[in-house]
Amino acid sequence: MAKRCPSCGKFLSEKDTKCSNCGAILDGSVAPKAPEKPAKVEKQVVIDSDTVDVSPAPAIIREDAGPIIITKMDIIEKPVDPDFSKPSYFDGRFIQYLGWSLLGWLVTVLTLGICFPLWYGWIAKWECKHTVTCGYRQVFDGKAGSLIPRWMLWELLTILTLTIFGWWTPIRLRKWKVKRIKLVPDPRAKKSKKRK
Repeated sequence: MAKRCPSCGKFLSEKDTKCSNCGAILDGSVAPKAPEKPAKVEKQVVIDSDTVDVSPAPAIIREDAGPIIITKMDIIEKPVDPDFSKPSYFDGRFIQYLGWSLLGWLVTVLTLGICFPLWYGWIAKWECKHTVTCGYRQVFDGKAGSLIPRWMLWELLTILTLTIFGWWTPIRLRKWKVKRIKLVPDPRAKKSKKRK
C-alpha cells in the first residue's frame, strides 16, 4: 500500500522514509526547507539619495508591468547641509507684492483686523516661494487659519494691558512664521557669480 506525504500530499512507496518532493520526514516531522532564491530584479525606482531617505524601500518594477501609481510614501528629510559657495537671492516681483498687499489690506479692513493672520500667511508664503538661500529654496508650510485664534487672544491682551502686550506681538508673529519654514534643494538655483 502506498503512503502519502503529510506535507505536500505526494504518493510515496512503502520503503520511503523521506519525501522526495518537499523533504518531509514521514514520521510526521518536516525537514527544514532550503531558502528560496529571490526573483530577478529587472528595474528599480531610483530616488535621489542626496535629498531624501525613503522608508520603506523603493518599489521593484518589472519591464512587463503596467504603470505603477505610488499613493503614499514616507519621506524622512535629511538635515540641510548648505553650500555657502552657492548664491542667495530673492526673485519676487513688485507687482506680485503689490497684489498680495492690497488683497491682504482689503481682507483685514473688511473683517476689522480679525483676518490679519490670513494676509500675514499669504505674504509669508509668497516671500518664501521666491527666496533661495545657499542653493535651497524656502518653503512655508504654515496654515494662516491656525494663527487666527492666537491673533485674537493677543489682540485681547493688547487691549486689556493698554497696548503694552502689543510690543510682543510682532516677535510672536515672527516666531510663528520662522518655525514653519523649511529648506528644499533647488536644482534651478542660479550659479554663483564672483562678486567684485
